[in-house]
Amino acid sequence: MAQPTPIWKYHRMLAHSAIRKFASGEYLENITKEIRPVLQEIITDNLKEPFDPHDVIGFAVYNVLASMCFGHRYEVNDPRLNKIMKTSRKVILGLGNGWTADFIPWFRHVPNPYFYSFKKNTAEFHSLILKEIECHVESFDPGKGKQTIVYF
Repeated sequence: MAQPTPIWKYHRMLAHSAIRKFASGEYLENITKEIRPVLQEIITDNLKEPFDPHDVIGFAVYNVLASMCFGHRYEVNDPRLNKIMKTSRKVILGLGNGWTADFIPWFRHVPNPYFYSFKKNTAEFHSLILKEIECHVESFDPGKGKQTIVYF
């Protein structure tokens, strides 16, 4: 296994300090306060019949992350958010399966349709997140914009 480079160590230190700043305390509390009324409204609307809370919880979590990273929240049925959530689930499912090559290394050379699907989903997720970062960079105004992880 390769040793971490000084640049990698520096990036890791920056990431840790950003996460410590943004994922705790008053900043995180304010973000969750913003999302709570919307979340409560969604849950109240769905209480008429049994429902799977997976999407509702995902909506809240992704909105907290988007606020921290990109400085904005998504509306309830935003197609960008739905696409990000759907693709993220596909990536997570692909990770959860495990690969035969994890246990038998020579299986890396055997064609595996699940692995190709995982790679495709990962590339799509990466592309979606890069689009969000590019939009945030283009619209960022340091004079009035709130600080985000992207501009830490």
